Amino acid sequence: METLGLCVVCNDKATGFHYSVESCNGCKTFFRRTVVNDQRFKCQGNGKCVIDKSVRCACRHCRFQKCLRVGMDRSSIQSDRDKIGFTKRRRKDEDYSHRNAAVAQGGTPCERSPCDNLPITSPSFDLNGELETLYELEQRCSRVRLSTIELKGALKDAVFKTDSILNDHQLIDNCQPIPKVTDLRRGTREEVAYWHRRDIMLMIEWAKAQPLFLEMSDDEKLILLRNSSISYMMLQQTFYSDDYGPDMMVLPSGAYVHRAPKIPVFRPLMKRMMDQLMLPMRKWQMDPIEYTAVKSIIFWNSNLPGLTPSSKGKIKETRNSLLNALHTRISSQNVDPRKAAERFGRMLLLAPQLSSMTVISMENMQLATFFDLANFDNFYKELMIDDDPTNRSDDHYD
Repeated sequence: METLGLCVVCNDKATGFHYSVESCNGCKTFFRRTVVNDQRFKCQGNGKCVIDKSVRCACRHCRFQKCLRVGMDRSSIQSDRDKIGFTKRRRKDEDYSHRNAAVAQGGTPCERSPCDNLPITSPSFDLNGELETLYELEQRCSRVRLSTIELKGALKDAVFKTDSILNDHQLIDNCQPIPKVTDLRRGTREEVAYWHRRDIMLMIEWAKAQPLFLEMSDDEKLILLRNSSISYMMLQQTFYSDDYGPDMMVLPSGAYVHRAPKIPVFRPLMKRMMDQLMLPMRKWQMDPIEYTAVKSIIFWNSNLPGLTPSSKGKIKETRNSLLNALHTRISSQNVDPRKAAERFGRMLLLAPQLSSMTVISMENMQLATFFDLANFDNFYKELMIDDDPTNRSDDHYD
């Protein structure tokens, strides 16, 4: 296998040849976003700023000029690609009664596209290189999630096939969105199971798009995925749920899960998902950058049994770097240090809450299977029901 060198723009570790030059994901994403959004920057210095991995975000003008100077090709980027950025989701409490009344009457509260929550405008701030890369990956993940691209296959085929569909830019650029949602309906078992499976398969593709994951052994990959699969799914579905009040988690197809599902055994978990995940994230107005950072911090857990010392060290380093990046990002958005610290702490507290909810979810699955209350396919059982409970870990930060 060809050994990659350093990024010709910032001297970080290259991840491949992007836009005709050997470069890292951060510089690749920066170049693409700048061209797609037709951004213009102004240097605050003399136009000769040093661009290095430690300070690459300091001057965007000089960084972009260096991208061009080393040979990055504008023409290789499709001009009609959706712009990169984010918009705030609807969170107004005064809309609750109107929407719920419309749903209760079988009406159509509003016609909205499943792509409504996708980022569409450019952020007004520069990002740490790691967050920049993860944010761009989240964009692709969201685009695939809300498309007609089929995600299917056996667990081992999905995990051990190293190529991630999220790295197939041609496929993603040409994918078709799922139909617009014009009304809501209570989700059937089959619909809810479909989105559970789709989101878990997307987690696998998301993980495979990250170089560190590909460095893990097959056993270590499964350990990381098993530990995070339920947390990832719960975080994804609550964060991206359209806001139709405090009692409904809405899936992209318009199917919703109510706070009080018909099967009683699932009610305590749904209550906690809404009260401890969905509603707090709305109250905080958690944005997609914070979300993708938290999701990654939770995934990269070095405390799991079965990981080699070498892998534990790399994972710990990655998580610590993400923690620092998230803290820096939150601090840059909050002038008051106390408010920044409080917001940072709230984000991190999602991890132990998700860990606790994962245990409840596992117990629910086993009870539902035993009493034939719900059906889980082999993919579910193989990934999420691990016979050895010591392979899971309570999450804490080193």
